[in-house]
Amino acid sequence: KIQRAVHAVEKCLGVSESRFDTKFIVNGSKQSTNIVNFPADLRREVFEVEETFLINGNPDKIDEDKVRKRGQNGSYSFSRTIKYKVRGDKGEADTVKRPLTALEYLRQISTKKDPKFKTLHKERTTFIFEKQYLTINHRSFIVDKILMEEPVTLLRFSSKRGEEGQVKIPEWINLGDNVTKDKKYSTYQMSLIR
Repeated sequence: KIQRAVHAVEKCLGVSESRFDTKFIVNGSKQSTNIVNFPADLRREVFEVEETFLINGNPDKIDEDKVRKRGQNGSYSFSRTIKYKVRGDKGEADTVKRPLTALEYLRQISTKKDPKFKTLHKERTTFIFEKQYLTINHRSFIVDKILMEEPVTLLRFSSKRGEEGQVKIPEWINLGDNVTKDKKYSTYQMSLIR
């Protein structure tokens, strides 16, 4: 969140550095969220995240419209994110994110959930390693407490464009392929019902 705030201020001031998100598959047991053996002394936070896509009421202007439930220990925050289509010569899409109350979230889910999408469940672990902020997302699809598909675990980090290879990855994470440009690992594609 702090990085996003810094980037928003940089963008307003016209000094924004181009940031790039990188995603890797994490290899290991597909049946467990414990595929990473974190060192006992590493401080980390674990969150539950649910993302649900909403019916797009304006497909000419909007690419994605989704709500998110995020929290830990039974306490949650809720938000809605609208990603607009790319416009202009910069090739950047505007994204608007706003907080929701629990009631607003439930209303959106009950009245606007897009039937073409599954709700994506994530166990998100965040930690700092060598002064770098890293995120591990364990994604799964659960319906009535039944795992519907094989889960996927991804390591995600942000870096300056051109400096992706300078990020230090802990040796205790068994990395697979770089799937940054593979659309099938986007939240949108992974949530589509096939």
